[in-house]
Amino acid sequence: MDAAGNLYGATIQGGARTSGIVFKIDTSNNETVLYSFTGGGDGGGPKAGLVMDATGNLYGTTSSGGSGGRGTVFKIQMNQYAVLNGGNIFNGNQTVNGNVSATDVLGNGNGLTDLNAASIASGTANINISGNAATANSATNAMNAVNSVNAVNALNAINASNLGGVSATSYARLDIANFFLGEQTLAASTTGSASLNIPNTGVAPSSPLMGDLWLTAADAHFQFRDLNGTTQKLAFLSDITSQDSQILTTAENYTNTQVGTEMTRAEMAEASLGTAIGNETARAEAAEATKANLSGGNSFSGNQSINGSATVTGNETVSGNSATGSLTVGGGATITAHMSALFNPNFPALHPATCATASFTFTGISDGDTMALGVPNARMVGPGNFVYTAWSSASNTITIQACNVSGTSQHTAGTGSIRVDVWKH
Repeated sequence: MDAAGNLYGATIQGGARTSGIVFKIDTSNNETVLYSFTGGGDGGGPKAGLVMDATGNLYGTTSSGGSGGRGTVFKIQMNQYAVLNGGNIFNGNQTVNGNVSATDVLGNGNGLTDLNAASIASGTANINISGNAATANSATNAMNAVNSVNAVNALNAINASNLGGVSATSYARLDIANFFLGEQTLAASTTGSASLNIPNTGVAPSSPLMGDLWLTAADAHFQFRDLNGTTQKLAFLSDITSQDSQILTTAENYTNTQVGTEMTRAEMAEASLGTAIGNETARAEAAEATKANLSGGNSFSGNQSINGSATVTGNETVSGNSATGSLTVGGGATITAHMSALFNPNFPALHPATCATASFTFTGISDGDTMALGVPNARMVGPGNFVYTAWSSASNTITIQACNVSGTSQHTAGTGSIRVDVWKH
């Protein structure tokens, strides 16, 4: 106990790593955890009482951990802790990784010479500074910037009101390139004007992107960039003619006697383009060879996709990928999804009849999913006997537990990533 009546002590277990803590209880019965042992190099399981020196520092020993796994001597330096309710004095530069909110910022201004005016939000607390001129100027400039931002925000609000309540940033500008999200609908064409006009006085873009469409003075055809990064032209009906100079139209009504004639025309047109087409019997035979036999005995090469449910009553060997749907094997429960991931929990060396747990994000899993663990040999390092289990402790969260079920302490904590496989039914 210190001069103010605060009580200090330690527990052999508990804390973030279940390896014990050093705590403080003030005169209002408020508990503060001063340190949580990891069971590693800092030790674990403090058993003896604590000793306090004249300056308030605490000393003690642990029963395990350390470089040899047999305990450590530790010191808790009390004057290095900050009190959450204020009254702290920090020596040296302090860095805050986030936002700072305050009712007032008081002082001589020496620490506020590099204010970033753009980062001061509207409604920021008053900056009350007394100090050198450079500091005061920095604060003045910062507040002017805040006022400027507030004025711009007010102007944007007025503009939005004048534009029917829509922000000015949601309107297209005539002086820059615009990017439209979602489907855009043009007005219907009329006798006076078309819905869309692309002048044919332009030139081809030097680096067109997929989906670009243009028309140039040198070519009367619309050109576009396809998904393969190739420039294509939109052909007119008059561009597609057969070898006998007859236009192949889609308006023809084919009869049984016309099929052979039109097929000959198509073959002659393909031949004129340098494509050799065999007779229709060869085509049918070639197509038949690529079909699967429903009675079995098929060999599939490449990835196969199943957009539905698959039921397997015999043996199935898959060397590619199967996707979307469910799988039923041998009349058993339907498998709707399989997921697998690696996790590396940082467990301490386990005491006899103790367990340690760690939780991780595992997107897609839920309570009751079937799980299997692949535990590396390096995590079974003795002495001791160890059991690893896992379960979905919450939606999208997996908890892994390691237990020493023997009466012997583990000298060195196990290491290595644990593979977790999950099946959903």
